[in-house]
Amino acid sequence: MEWARGEGADLAIAYVPFILEFDAGSDRDGIQRRRGVDLDVPVSIAESSASALGIPFFDLRPALAELTRTGQDLGLRGDPHYSPTTSRTAGQAIWHFLESAE
Repeated sequence: MEWARGEGADLAIAYVPFILEFDAGSDRDGIQRRRGVDLDVPVSIAESSASALGIPFFDLRPALAELTRTGQDLGLRGDPHYSPTTSRTAGQAIWHFLESAE
């Protein structure tokens, strides 16, 4: 981290969620129980790490939640990767966050 700052770079952590976090939908609690997975752990770790390091944290989940509200599929059909629309939305949201952090 010191090296990056010494080179004039600022650091931030952006939380980029898995599609599964949104596919869970209204059965989020059921999926967590059946699979034994707490879907909130990854973002909690990322946020607490950013806080401990004193660097900005950006959570991409609200931007992706907005896409799902419009009926947009986040992933590619039969593939867990982001769709082109989701990738574009994520990139724009992160870019706006970085611009506002300057």
